Amino acid sequence: MRPTTLISWFVQPVASFAAVVIALAPSATLAGSSGNFAPMRFMLGAWTCSGKALDGSAFSLTQTTTMSGDRMVTRDSEGKSTTAIFWDSAKQQWVQTSESAQGSSTQTSSGWTGTSLVFTGTITIAGAPGAVGYRSTTVKVNDTQTQQLDELAKPDGSWLTFDSAVCTKKT
Repeated sequence: MRPTTLISWFVQPVASFAAVVIALAPSATLAGSSGNFAPMRFMLGAWTCSGKALDGSAFSLTQTTTMSGDRMVTRDSEGKSTTAIFWDSAKQQWVQTSESAQGSSTQTSSGWTGTSLVFTGTITIAGAPGAVGYRSTTVKVNDTQTQQLDELAKPDGSWLTFDSAVCTKKT
């Protein structure tokens, strides 16, 4: 698969993930330890993410985050991807899933460490031979801005920066 094809698939789910994930921000009670969405409610609404992909190309997209039952769901404005975050009480961790016509990802996190939240898991791309290790790190700048770093696992166990983004809440 050509890198630009891979990038076009990753940009929307990854940037959508960036906006959703920062919803798991730390609060007076440890968000991420009990599945309590209360500290995340500030994330509901429209967000714009801008960033740079592996090949140096810039991207920008808008997504909207809503609550749907026991899940926080983000959909991009073009209807190409859906990302959901929910609490798995059996495993006592957050789960993030992304779906698009080009593939899917599943990641887990135990919660925030300071202002950083790290989700790890795998991503599967249509037409690729198998799943690839996938890590997303979100840093909360403030209630209306975050920074996101997405990485893919390399065969040697190190990580390749796939893209980075800044997401800002629309007023």
